[in-house]
Amino acid sequence: MATFVSGFVVGFTAVWQLALVTLAVVPLIAVIGGIYTTTIAKLSAKTQEALSEAGNIVEQTIVQIRVVFAFVGESRALQRYSAALKISQKIGYKSGFSKGMGLGATYFVVFCCYALLLWYGGYLVRHHATNGGLAIATMFAVMIGGL
Repeated sequence: MATFVSGFVVGFTAVWQLALVTLAVVPLIAVIGGIYTTTIAKLSAKTQEALSEAGNIVEQTIVQIRVVFAFVGESRALQRYSAALKISQKIGYKSGFSKGMGLGATYFVVFCCYALLLWYGGYLVRHHATNGGLAIATMFAVMIGGL
């Protein structure tokens, strides 16, 4: 909380125009990060459930190994285990894709925000509204404080 308050205080006291622009883009980064986090959490829970099911199959097979051998059920147990692992593998593919898209989207938005803020900071410097050091300090203070 102290970082949040101090980042905005530094930003608004240094270059308030740039701090307002920075304040406008910080929620976008937070929203994308939140979507990424909830998606990964849901997929992780599904992966854990699928792997737990595969573990249960193995545990039941090992505990009842005499019965499995007596009824020649090794191949059936192996097929059940393989099917359970295929489910977790499919979820793993979805999880990997979601991680790639989530991090890619997050970094895309962050770098686009940096580009916007650097452009606007340059505009303010060019029109003698501030200097470069204050512009960079404002940008980083509000970005770090907002996240």
